[in-house]
Amino acid sequence: RSLLVSNNLDENQHAQTAPWSMRERGEAEPGTRRTFDAKYNALVQWIVGPWFVFFVVNRKCSAFENALWAAPLVACYAVGGLPLLLFEFAVSYVTAFTGMCLFHAQHTFDGVYKRRGEEWDFFENGLLGSSLLLIPEALKPFTLGIEYHHIHHLSTGVPSYKLRECHEAGEKKGLWDAVPTLPLSSIPATMPYAVWDEDGQEFLSVPQAQTRD
Repeated sequence: RSLLVSNNLDENQHAQTAPWSMRERGEAEPGTRRTFDAKYNALVQWIVGPWFVFFVVNRKCSAFENALWAAPLVACYAVGGLPLLLFEFAVSYVTAFTGMCLFHAQHTFDGVYKRRGEEWDFFENGLLGSSLLLIPEALKPFTLGIEYHHIHHLSTGVPSYKLRECHEAGEKKGLWDAVPTLPLSSIPATMPYAVWDEDGQEFLSVPQAQTRD
């Protein structure tokens, strides 16, 4: 369902890394606002966030899937003890952090499409509300097509191994000319973004939003 309401400001946006607008912020109870500020503060989001996603959010699955996740950790401890287990945790953190960065860049960038109610359009959002990330060729086997997020929004039925082919076919016809195209170097500047300001049509960090409350 998140794809069907993505960037529609009248719908819940908590599947995104910058989920609130200033209107929602203004309507929230003080305690809720403080909780949001603590959670989406850039330091917490990007230091604690990857751990939380890896050890809590992604563990909401079947017992079998959790067993598959835990098996390598058990094997690391059995083979190399605590040092190897800690190394595995470090690798897992880097992986989760990288994944969060890529996910964040899909919707949280300057000039993103966001609308309310009847002004929101599924196809406009697919083209203007999600990004095309410029991933180096050597890294593409590891991203599984996540960089072609505009296609995922337009048609969730396209499997990951077909996303590039679909993009390149559409590119020849000029279908993606309007899609925001971002280099990886643009991600760090967007990492503090947490709140959407409709008046200024821009993202704000938590401290910036607090000054406008």
